[in-house]
Amino acid sequence: MLNGQYPNLTIDLSYTLLGIWVVYLVGQRQWRCLPLLGLGYAVYSAVGAAVFGEPGWVFGHNPYATTSVYGHGPWTTFVFALPSLLGWVLAGLAGLGGARMALGCLRRARRQAPRFRAELLLVYGNIAVFVLAHTIFWAEGLFNSFGLTRVLAVTAPLFAVVALNGLDWAAALGRTPGGQRRIRAGLMGAAVVFLFTGARTAFRWQRDFGVAPDQQLANQATT
Repeated sequence: MLNGQYPNLTIDLSYTLLGIWVVYLVGQRQWRCLPLLGLGYAVYSAVGAAVFGEPGWVFGHNPYATTSVYGHGPWTTFVFALPSLLGWVLAGLAGLGGARMALGCLRRARRQAPRFRAELLLVYGNIAVFVLAHTIFWAEGLFNSFGLTRVLAVTAPLFAVVALNGLDWAAALGRTPGGQRRIRAGLMGAAVVFLFTGARTAFRWQRDFGVAPDQQLANQATT
């Protein structure tokens, strides 16, 4: 499942993200790979069909209404949550990486690079679609979206690739190879040190690794 926190959104998001792969594979003329995109859905449907006795159970037994019972929230909820996911240093590097890709789209030589289309669609495209879809579902009150920003955690590996692009761009400010290495080392060190600064988006031992008050109460009630 693409989103364990929102099982009702699995179909919607998977179709949207699969669309990106279809565009990429068609553009690369990898025709033989196209049928594989439906393999996961086929297996998922077959397992469910054995339980429900209905091949189309994914649609017929979907218990979640199109209109959310949880209401809706601001359009900015998921975008504003990204620094909490990445930390301010990585978020800044990811911003640089995104800006670099945007500028690259305007340059013909960059667009003609061998892996440009793959990076644009499969990294930046997947991030954009995932965040945008959750934003729309929450803002419009669709598919029982509860606005839980923790679902963004699945995009962290892709954001790491974007941040590396930003790191490489920032390092280019160095005039010598040694200067570029120092910039890279400084920014990577800052990303690690930030985790232990006690900032709200950094590690806080009691909050992140301790037992929450409600869990403590539940433990006491069961002993």
